[in-house]
Amino acid sequence: MAAPEGGQYGPPAEVIVSGLLDLGQQGLIETEGLELVEPGHETSAPKSRVAIEYCTQCRWLARAAWLAQELLSTFEDDLGHVALVPGSGGVFVIRVDDVVVWDRKADGFPEPSAVKRLVRDRVAPRKELGHSEK
Repeated sequence: MAAPEGGQYGPPAEVIVSGLLDLGQQGLIETEGLELVEPGHETSAPKSRVAIEYCTQCRWLARAAWLAQELLSTFEDDLGHVALVPGSGGVFVIRVDDVVVWDRKADGFPEPSAVKRLVRDRVAPRKELGHSEK
């Protein structure tokens, strides 16, 4: 008995690949997103990305990691990832989707509640932050 079209698990899923796709002799093409799209299902919007760039010479990894943990705990359903990015020269910069929301050189070190409000305003404007709201 032959399997139904698309295999024994139903119709094939469409795959959208992120990065470069090698088409052999046709060359490389750049693609966006990495998502398995099941037939009949809508795709969801990609989640936001946060990057915390910190100075390794200043030993600010612990501070950056603590702030990353605070953001991941608060926005667990809203963030796609939080990245720690080693830097130098006294850098401590927080970006949401590649937009700088905090720069230590201009604003000093942030309080977690201030960063949470800035991130919330970009990724989940309706989210209540409780005591961090004040």
